[in-house]
Amino acid sequence: MLADGAYGTRENFDFLRKRGIESVIRMRKNANMKRNGGTSGRPLAVQERDLLGEEYWRYVKRYGHRWSAEGMFDRLRVCWTSRFVREGRTS
Repeated sequence: MLADGAYGTRENFDFLRKRGIESVIRMRKNANMKRNGGTSGRPLAVQERDLLGEEYWRYVKRYGHRWSAEGMFDRLRVCWTSRFVREGRTS
């Protein structure tokens, strides 16, 4: 799952890890590897990012591709919005 830093909570990392989903969530530069209440998803992700380095992590995880998906959804939103405006539907 590709996501920006707003989704970088321990709970999200654990949720994805328990379900076997690879998380590609950008973390703060100063994110630590402390385990909080037995959580392990985020500390492992921080360790991997630190071992690879930020730039190589972005390359390996294809983090930059998140923008192409967001761009597609934005274009879809614009198309639907303009269609409803043309047809006189506002709600």
